[in-house]
Amino acid sequence: MQTTLLAQIIGPTLATITISFFLNPKYYKKVMADFMSHKSLTYLSGFLAMIIGLIIIISNENTWEFSATGLITLFGWEALAKGLVLLITPEFFVKISKKMLKSETLLNVSLSLALVAGIYLSYVGYFA
Repeated sequence: MQTTLLAQIIGPTLATITISFFLNPKYYKKVMADFMSHKSLTYLSGFLAMIIGLIIIISNENTWEFSATGLITLFGWEALAKGLVLLITPEFFVKISKKMLKSETLLNVSLSLALVAGIYLSYVGYFA
C-alpha cells in the first residue's frame, strides 16, 4: 500500500522534473545557479529533503531489493543524505552541483536514469 502511494507521488514528480529539464536546459541551469547563490534556499531545501527522506524511510518498508519498494527506499535514503549534506556542508553540495551542471554527459546520464525511474514508478503506482 505505501509503495503504491509513494510511487504515485514520486514517479510523476520525477518524470515531470526530468522532462522539464531536458526541454528547457538553459532555464533550469539558471534556476540551479540561482538556487546555489541563496543560502536561505539551500538551508530550507536541506531541511525539507531531510524531513521528506525520513518520512519515506519510516513509511515505506525500507527494503533493499530490486523492486519499486527498493527504489523508493533508495530515494528516501538519498533525500535524507542530501538534506544532511545541505545542512552540514552546504559548500560541498554547491561545489558538486556546479561540477555536475558543467558536465553535459554526467547531467544527461543522471537525468536519463531519473526519467526511467520516474516512468517506472509511475507505471507501478498507477497501472501495476
